[in-house]
Amino acid sequence: MYDFSFFKLIVGFLILICISIIIFLILREYWCWYWKINARKKIMEEQTEMLHFICNYIKKKPDAIGITLNSFHTDEEIKKRFPKVTHRVVQLMGLYSNPSNDSNKIMQLLKGDPVCVIKTETVRIVNFTSIEEVEWSFVEIEDSKQGWCYSSNLRSLNYETRVPSVTRTTTQHHGI
Repeated sequence: MYDFSFFKLIVGFLILICISIIIFLILREYWCWYWKINARKKIMEEQTEMLHFICNYIKKKPDAIGITLNSFHTDEEIKKRFPKVTHRVVQLMGLYSNPSNDSNKIMQLLKGDPVCVIKTETVRIVNFTSIEEVEWSFVEIEDSKQGWCYSSNLRSLNYETRVPSVTRTTTQHHGI
């Protein structure tokens, strides 16, 4: 006679696998609901779609949204528009009223913004463990606003031109 125990074992194993898959799917749905994973995924997909729309809109009409995309303009185009320009901003940074992060922030400078460097200053910053010397530049932007920013975040348009330097040293104390 033929023994059906092997057949029963295979059928039992297949039923166990099917039940395990069903339990896994139910628990997965529960955990996705509990941790709001599906909701987060949906929000991120909407954000991605909006960002694609904004990027495409900016590429088609860069000045329509009220910002100038100076990083897309060549140095020659910038020079025609703002003849006094000597440098461009290479990284997002603030324009301050004094050469210190503790002073009032006048505005935010964007990457590619043209600036005219008037003078530079070395400022000594004293932290808990070290003393650093940071170079600040006094700059003028297109709309005639003036302020201080980090010199390291500026790129010269004409590498031959020298920026006037001031040897005054100011000491800032942080955390004392």
